[in-house]
Amino acid sequence: MINYYDDTDTIILKYTTNEHTFSFEATYKDDVIKATCTVIKKEDFLLMNRGFHWISEYPYNR
Repeated sequence: MINYYDDTDTIILKYTTNEHTFSFEATYKDDVIKATCTVIKKEDFLLMNRGFHWISEYPYNR
């Protein structure tokens, strides 16, 4: 954890991007954290494609 009263603690955050992904790398003391995220377009979400209605005759998950 970070001690908020000690300003000598530093975290180095690096990131890279391309068309489809974001990659993050953080270094704190001797620890390294890496994360890769995939970009998803709004049109790829199921709710955006099939539409949403408050009242439906049949549930979608049948």
